[in-house]
Amino acid sequence: MLFCVEAWNGVCPNAEEAVNEVKRQAVAELHRAVTAAEVKATVAVTAERARLEKVVNEVRAQARQEAFALLNSQEDSTEVNVVNEQCDP
Repeated sequence: MLFCVEAWNGVCPNAEEAVNEVKRQAVAELHRAVTAAEVKATVAVTAERARLEKVVNEVRAQARQEAFALLNSQEDSTEVNVVNEQCDP
């Protein structure tokens, strides 16, 4: 049993360092992957936000145009009625 403990103690520091180095590399790789995923997500969110902002602006412009068109048509019909009333005896 003493031989096993001595052998283990002799191998353990190198093996432990190797395991720790593999862990450090794995954590570093995981960190890089998470960072890349965060960047990709940020780009996607920014692009989607810009797309939605464009759609909202287009819808607002269309609504504004429709409102002006409706107001103009109401004004036109009112003017026609006023002219008709003035012309009628």
